[in-house]
Amino acid sequence: MRTAVIIATFVTTLVFHAAVVRAAEPPATVKVGDAEVMRLGSGVRVKWFFSQYRLTLYAHTSDDERKAAKGKSADQLARELLAIDTGRPLALRLEIVNESGISVSRMRSSMDEGFAQSLKHLRWPEGTDAAEVRRQTTQLTALFAQFSGVFTERDARYGEVFYITYDPATGSTAWRKGAHDKARTVRDNAPFMAAMFGIWLGEPPFTGDALKRKLLGRE
Repeated sequence: MRTAVIIATFVTTLVFHAAVVRAAEPPATVKVGDAEVMRLGSGVRVKWFFSQYRLTLYAHTSDDERKAAKGKSADQLARELLAIDTGRPLALRLEIVNESGISVSRMRSSMDEGFAQSLKHLRWPEGTDAAEVRRQTTQLTALFAQFSGVFTERDARYGEVFYITYDPATGSTAWRKGAHDKARTVRDNAPFMAAMFGIWLGEPPFTGDALKRKLLGRE
């Protein structure tokens, strides 16, 4: 019986791996405001042996920037990218690779839990007092409830693509490819960016260290 379960699990894993292989290669660059940000790394979110989505991080605007990042550890680079006072453009491309898709309830539960954890471990600028942290935490949670609607307005189908971008000049924006008119934006709020991207790049990342290292080009 145990052998049969192991074989079934192995076969299922191969099927879902094949779905990832069939997915198109993510673009090498993404436009964020006036900047062209380059692909840094890509990895697949796996939960209970099943591939859920492939995530690609875009983070540098020049070859020099990308070369300088190679000498840094994954955590050091992530801290720099998420620093509230850095002001650099970022982008994430999320492509659904689960052939059954992802339901609204599963997506909402995962996003809500991930954002709450990221927010809890957010690195605030030195000197930020406890009262200000509580005030901003409440505000950011409310903003996230609106922002995340892009991912939860309906079930996500296999092959669908979502983008999350951060432009220091305008703020964070999320949209479902093909429906840019329904994009959600949180303007001029670097802490929100840090908490949002921190779902995958935080300390600890909600989606695990292995995916974080792949996004940062460390595997």
